[in-house]
Amino acid sequence: MNREEAAISENLNILIVEDNAGVCRFVRKRLERENYTVDVASTGEEAVDRILKNPEVVLLLDYKLPDMNGRELIYRLTELGHSI
Repeated sequence: MNREEAAISENLNILIVEDNAGVCRFVRKRLERENYTVDVASTGEEAVDRILKNPEVVLLLDYKLPDMNGRELIYRLTELGHSI
């Protein structure tokens, strides 16, 4: 990783929205190895709560979640005034 990539990864917060714990662990470890700040949500509602607390995140979003699908989550966030 060069200096520019390192600077980007240090300032980038990533929210993984995934209900499969194994997939979550794998993706999180890979991103943290590259010095990204990573948070995890296992449901759409949990993701909305985390995004309301920290709106400056990049989403890695599973399409099929237990309580809503990815499209519904994006729609909900736009209804709350977040630009996607």
